[in-house]
Order: sequence, then C-alpha cells, then structure tokens
Amino acid sequence: MKKVTSREWSHTIMKELTFKRDNFTCVKCGKKKEIINGMINLIADHITPISLGGELCDLNNIQTLCTECNKKKNAIDQSNIAKRKREARRRWMNK
Repeated sequence: MKKVTSREWSHTIMKELTFKRDNFTCVKCGKKKEIINGMINLIADHITPISLGGELCDLNNIQTLCTECNKKKNAIDQSNIAKRKREARRRWMNK
C-alpha cells in the first residue's frame, strides 16, 4: 500500500471540503456531480492560480468546477501566466 504524504492528504481534504461547501455543484454552470467512466466530473480549482499568487490551501481560493468549465478557465489562466512571464522578461531586459 502506498504511503500518503501530508501534501496528498491535505489536497484530498481540501478537495472534499470544497465539494461539500459547493454542494457537489459547478459554481460556474451549476452542473451536478456525475460519475463518468469511473471518474467524477468535478474539479477543485484554485480561483487564483498558485503561480499567480494564489494560496495553495485556502478554501477561499478554491472552487468546484465541472471539467468543461475548468478547461475554459485553464485556457484563461495559462494566457495570464504567459502574459506575466512576458512582462517579467521585459522588465528584466530593461534593467
């Protein structure tokens, strides 16, 4: 049996607390929990990504999203992360 790390444990607990708080419902579109091919259709998503300054284990920074809404949000997040990297690179080059 695999030993569970404290990070894995806290991630599991945070995910469960988030799902329960949000009533196992996507906060964006209202889709309810479903099991599809043995997988749950919900994601515990960081509202502000860690790479953009969001807190890792703060329930105020975690929301329940369905997989479709999570894909849309991830595209926006990746764009914002890339923009921040470009801005940082420009500032560094101008020093």
